[in-house]
Amino acid sequence: EDTRAPPHIVFVNDAFERVTGYTRAEALGRSPRFLQGPDTDPAEAARISAAVHRREPVRATVLNYTRDGQAYWTELDIVPLADRRGRIAHMVAVQRDVSERRRDEERLHAALDQLEATLGAIPDPMFEIDADGVVHQVHSPRAELLVAAPAAQIGRRVEELLPPGPAAVLRAALQQAGRTGSVGGLQYALDLPDGRRWFE
Repeated sequence: EDTRAPPHIVFVNDAFERVTGYTRAEALGRSPRFLQGPDTDPAEAARISAAVHRREPVRATVLNYTRDGQAYWTELDIVPLADRRGRIAHMVAVQRDVSERRRDEERLHAALDQLEATLGAIPDPMFEIDADGVVHQVHSPRAELLVAAPAAQIGRRVEELLPPGPAAVLRAALQQAGRTGSVGGLQYALDLPDGRRWFE
């Protein structure tokens, strides 16, 4: 077993030709890395290459390029293939085009970034609280309007964070919203370090 020999393609199927645009004749004998391009992550490519040279299975997602230069994301599963004597002389690579999934992920990240920017621009505290009254997110540019640091509120119930009166008001509003699906207004006062403040 010569682990020093660079890997080269000995077989591709029809799907490879359809996805990449390369013919079988153009692919055979070449290194699989010929599909990589300027935006392929070099660290991920090196990780794949190292696993192949060690004849170890590896799963990875890389940016490859078609024959006409179009980038596409592919999820790779590469596994060693042993012969009858148990000698590993070949690797089998199964590729799945996951470009649409990656585009969906990028759109989601962009939407979340935009949401974070929007929330950060709102001067009032905002909280994400589930139906059980557990705080999941806290957004506030003004620390003096909070009963505790944002990180200290995550995962805690409103009854743990607020005095009994305001906690009961908020709990009732949450229950009403859960029953009716309607937005209800409420008011309560909190004694904060700089004095009493009223909130709506």
